[in-house]
Amino acid sequence: MAADPQKVAQLINGCQGLVRTIAWRVHQRLPKTVDLDDLIGYGQVGLAEAARDFDETKGSQFVTYAWYRVRGAILDGLSRMT
Repeated sequence: MAADPQKVAQLINGCQGLVRTIAWRVHQRLPKTVDLDDLIGYGQVGLAEAARDFDETKGSQFVTYAWYRVRGAILDGLSRMT
């Protein structure tokens, strides 16, 4: 598990583009009234949780694990907006 704060920070910093890409793709399918920055914020929360909970001994890459967590956090955030 990535309990080391420095390792967690590295994982988060390395995947900022992933958060923006997922948020942008989701945003393209939504009404213009939904703010992209809100989606990015939800994605950042998902990324932070993914970095905190990631266990590299499970055999998956962090980017793959984070993709699902970030997208899920964005969709959860959208559901709370309505």
